[in-house]
Amino acid sequence: MLNWLLEPLQHGFMRQALLASILISVTCSSLGVYVVLRRMAFLGEAVAHTTLPSLVVAYLNRWSLLWGAIISAVATALVMMAMNRR
Repeated sequence: MLNWLLEPLQHGFMRQALLASILISVTCSSLGVYVVLRRMAFLGEAVAHTTLPSLVVAYLNRWSLLWGAIISAVATALVMMAMNRR
């Protein structure tokens, strides 16, 4: 049984995938706890919902999707920070 579980780890890409998933899980869980403790749980949803239309606009104009998403996400975060301070 143990051999069946460890057999995929003989491939290099599987070891990299396992390492990446461990790093992502540690990072996301730490950020998730911070977000919930700061009572900003809906910030992630707001950023996701405002990023999607900007991706559509970037795609239709043949711009970089990455930069379209980054600009929209940063703008949303800045607007929400300004609203939070008031």
